[in-house]
Amino acid sequence: AFLKKLGKDIKAEKEKATKPINEALTTIRIWWAPLEFAVKAKEGIVDTLLLNYKHEVEAEARKKEAQITARVDKGTMLLETAERKLDSLERVEKTTHTAIGDVQFRQVPKMRILDENLIPDKYWVIDLVSLRRDVVAGIVVPGAEKYYEETV
Repeated sequence: AFLKKLGKDIKAEKEKATKPINEALTTIRIWWAPLEFAVKAKEGIVDTLLLNYKHEVEAEARKKEAQITARVDKGTMLLETAERKLDSLERVEKTTHTAIGDVQFRQVPKMRILDENLIPDKYWVIDLVSLRRDVVAGIVVPGAEKYYEETV
């Protein structure tokens, strides 16, 4: 009992010092949140526009490459002329340097689930909160049991 009271007293004294600081921190975060949100949103818009521009330039380059290749195959363009034209096509570099800063395009590996039924069991995660709530409520769940642990 003495140790529990001592722990509560220590916590109360600590909270006297930390509560005003945490409240001030919360207020400061609230002040800055709209501006941070606006900047994040604008970054997303700019990123989308940059990616759209890159995809348009790449699509146009592929189209022109196909036209040049077709003309070489047909014999209406010399190979040297085709090489020169292919080298002069507009392309977006992986890193572009500007006066404001650098823009870097990266390929990031992602994943999407095509069919949940084909995913092996080792990748499924048990919802422990729901499972505990049901088992403690008396619902029988295969592979889980209700038990009692003594605590102080």
